[in-house]
Amino acid sequence: YADLMAERVLGDRCFSGENAALLAKQYARYDWPIRRLLENAGPIEVHEYPLAQSVITFLEHQDPRAFLGFVRGLKEGRGTSESLADNYSGMTLTDCEARWRSWAATAALSTP
Repeated sequence: YADLMAERVLGDRCFSGENAALLAKQYARYDWPIRRLLENAGPIEVHEYPLAQSVITFLEHQDPRAFLGFVRGLKEGRGTSESLADNYSGMTLTDCEARWRSWAATAALSTP
């Protein structure tokens, strides 16, 4: 989420959105899995930041209010699966990955 906010604040001076878009499109194109990233409750690796940014951008794009509820649920200690389902009409991790993949293949992921 921090990279998404940096992109919004810094605009053209920040390339995290472009990096996220490029990596997400490659994951979508080659059908590389993101399930481990979605299930991981711990810190992510530095090379996973652009991918994580694309997933966060996708979730926020789907429904900003649901995204806030999703983050609130995580902060309250709910797991990713539970918070996702609670805030996105029962969306599962499998649903999330499939919808993200479809969106990532065509969306312009960088944000102004």
